Amino acid sequence: MTLAMYHPEEAHISDTMTRHLQTAAFILGLATVYFCAGTFGLSLASVNPSASAVWPPSGIALAAILLWGYRLWPGVFLGATLVNFAVQRSLATALAIAAGNTLEALFGAWLVCRFAEGPKAFKATKNILLFILLAAALSTTVGATVGVTSLCLGGVQPDFSGPRPMGRLPSHLADLVAR
Repeated sequence: MTLAMYHPEEAHISDTMTRHLQTAAFILGLATVYFCAGTFGLSLASVNPSASAVWPPSGIALAAILLWGYRLWPGVFLGATLVNFAVQRSLATALAIAAGNTLEALFGAWLVCRFAEGPKAFKATKNILLFILLAAALSTTVGATVGVTSLCLGGVQPDFSGPRPMGRLPSHLADLVAR
């Protein structure tokens, strides 16, 4: 005999709670993986401790959202906040960069779902090319632009008028390589 036979309303509450706990576990798992991958990526930084030429979390975040849904965005935000706070020690800068990283993943997933058949993008050559254009090239500009702007406003990265006007290039290239 199951709980649903005697108390169907309690079984529904139990199923709902289990689903919420699973989602919370996925979010925390994604945040952990994002943090570890981000720590690795930042260990390879050469120009600025917050801008690396290799940024695996972008691809991880995009894959997680494409495969398991938009509901996992808090995991991207939490992981990005933690990894950036560990480097910058500025909560405002870390939150702003995390917002950019999260928007990048959401925008990339939306573009791929809208124009390249989402998780089925690798079944046709046309969709593979759209995936590269939309997810690897277009959506990465969001995270790179918000990230470098946050670093400049936070006083961490000099503005674009100095000797390195392409300050966001390593970050943008990292997102492109990670995909």
